[in-house]
Amino acid sequence: MSESSYTEQAGLSTIAQLRNFEGSPREFWPLFLRCVCEVTGATRATLTVKVASQPQKGGEVAVSWRALLSHPSGGTNVPDQNLLDLALAEGIATESERVAFSIGSVEVGEGIVALENCPQPAGPALSTQIALLVSLPEAWQSYRSNQNLRDQMEGLTGALDLGLVSSAQKGFTSGTFAVCNEVAARMECNRVSLGWQDDTAMKLKAISQADKFDTRSAIVRQVEAAMEETFDQDEALRHPHSSDTDSIVREHAEYAREAAVPYLCSIPLRSDGKPCGVWMLERSDKPFSEDELALLRVMADQVGPRLADLRAKDRPWPIRMWRNLKERGSRFLGTRHTGPKLAGVGAALIILFLIFGRMPYTVEAPALIRSGHVVFVTAPFDGFIEEALFEIGDTAEKGTRLVTFDTQEFLVQQAAELANMNRYSKEVERARADNKLADMRVAEAQLEQAAAVLERTRYQIEQSVIEAPIDGVIVEGDLRKRLGAPVRKGDILFQQASLNELYIQVDVPEREAHEILDRTEARMLFAAQPDQAYPLTIERIQPVGIPTQTGVVFQLRAKSVDSHPNWWRPGMSGTVKIDAGWRNAGWILTHRTSDWLRRQLWW
Repeated sequence: MSESSYTEQAGLSTIAQLRNFEGSPREFWPLFLRCVCEVTGATRATLTVKVASQPQKGGEVAVSWRALLSHPSGGTNVPDQNLLDLALAEGIATESERVAFSIGSVEVGEGIVALENCPQPAGPALSTQIALLVSLPEAWQSYRSNQNLRDQMEGLTGALDLGLVSSAQKGFTSGTFAVCNEVAARMECNRVSLGWQDDTAMKLKAISQADKFDTRSAIVRQVEAAMEETFDQDEALRHPHSSDTDSIVREHAEYAREAAVPYLCSIPLRSDGKPCGVWMLERSDKPFSEDELALLRVMADQVGPRLADLRAKDRPWPIRMWRNLKERGSRFLGTRHTGPKLAGVGAALIILFLIFGRMPYTVEAPALIRSGHVVFVTAPFDGFIEEALFEIGDTAEKGTRLVTFDTQEFLVQQAAELANMNRYSKEVERARADNKLADMRVAEAQLEQAAAVLERTRYQIEQSVIEAPIDGVIVEGDLRKRLGAPVRKGDILFQQASLNELYIQVDVPEREAHEILDRTEARMLFAAQPDQAYPLTIERIQPVGIPTQTGVVFQLRAKSVDSHPNWWRPGMSGTVKIDAGWRNAGWILTHRTSDWLRRQLWW
């Protein structure tokens, strides 16, 4: 095989390689210059660009040619500038065995390729070869543009998918874990962490592929410190960082050293234009590129507002109300130290209200429903309970049978007394027939005694059935548990209270009695029905204090203004509030404490 044919085959192979080249410009241009040498047969190909130097004071901008690289490498010199200027103007220029042609690449600006020792400096073959070579940078640049566009479209699609993932979450915790896992999978990261700024502290909230983590560990505190570094600067940070940036990544470097992470990247999450959280991405195989940083910024803009909304909804309502108050107050008090300023203004308003404000003062006291007519039902004789027909809470009308006693003993006694009366009657007749006056008088007396005992026995039998003396409710006495049990005469069996004469007994503490001396209106709230208050009218105040376990009380008697409901029963309890007029707000809050201090410190 001849040398020329070998060179042509090598050049064609290199051309095919350049048409589908996917590397960086640093890799493309040396390969391109080698291809130029292989196709044209030149001994050296040099890539030059036209640059402008910084002018001095009062001077003009100086324009010159600079050699970037050549093939073979080494010994790069700037060719003749006249030849380069002519090639720039006409596209191609030749001089002896030197040839220069313009490549017109946007990547290098006004680029010129200079060839040395070209075997055919002129002719149609060289022109064809140069036309083919000039098309290679353009095709490569077009391919790179299309590839970048494809990558950007894929990145935007991923950002939209991430936004859908965050929008589908219902809680802040689940949202942070879902977002971290999605970003870790799309960006091929070893670990993705998310921190959130709550009030004044950055707290780690989620780590990809980790449901639980120790928030008190040293490594978590280092992660939070690195996130605070990003949050304070409000910009994306990388480690290792380029030397041409003035960003501070000291905490990132410290965390990377302690956790043995080669590559870090932190992206701030924003809501309403302000940072609210930080993403931290970790890799061990490759650094984060500028295109990936741009994509991460788009992703952060997608999920930041959604996570902020979820965080606001997950917080307790007092915290949400306080944050809303701070945001509104910042319009008038400024954005710095809004919370302390609001607290100071609120404290001042409260103090002014306590000094000059007035509020309605009410006296609270426990109360019970009482009946004005209560009847006690007692046992009429010593005996045994046979039947009890009512229990506590039942309503009984007057004349209704309440309880019956066992009458078996009285019936036996009644039969015995009837027999005695029959016997004494015969004795009276026998004595009268025998004219025994004394015996007759004795028998008559015994007959009268037996008749009296029989009368008493019959009366007790009649009293064995006890009836309700009034219309009312049974408030005491549960005899169903005492069936067959003995009772003594006078024992209280039932306590019946009338429902037509109910009143409210209010126990007012001694320290508040002087506040309601001239008051006639009150309200009662029942423990059994706390959703409605009933107006009362105070009838009278008992002038004598009654000692109780909690202290001395004065009893008030009150009645309902309207007819009381049917469900009111004696013994029901509740709380009564008696309006005592308007008082100073500070006095209402502090008078009990001040009164106690006066009692303790008087002399």
